[in-house]
Amino acid sequence: MALLLAGAGSAHRHDGRLDWLAPPILRLTEYGFIASAGFARSVPPVLVVALLGAMAFHHYDTVYRLRQHVYPPPWLATAGLGWDGRMLVVALGGLLDVMTAVFVLLALYLWGLFGWESLTCWLAAPRTPDEAVEPAPQD
Repeated sequence: MALLLAGAGSAHRHDGRLDWLAPPILRLTEYGFIASAGFARSVPPVLVVALLGAMAFHHYDTVYRLRQHVYPPPWLATAGLGWDGRMLVVALGGLLDVMTAVFVLLALYLWGLFGWESLTCWLAAPRTPDEAVEPAPQD
């Protein structure tokens, strides 16, 4: 419930001294919720790790893209359901008592979506010769 309430504050401009902590706290809370919901409903650990791995891959890919100035398309956040959407899907699976099926389908969907989009984006990214660094000559 606390994470869903954090959605209202996520639109706030993060320019304060400690506002850099907001994304890691949201990620930690999202991962913790999904792991605890999966383990509480006896989802096989491999499925919990598969779903968490898809989300962690996407988060790492997004951070690395920002560092390289290769920005993800705007539709990716919507198609990836966002942190709040993924949590609502998992919560709905728990309410309907179909948690294992939700973890399988969500993990397959997210790995397919994030993996395919990342692969096609990085293959299409321009490569410039100034990115290559040659070693300094040895005297």
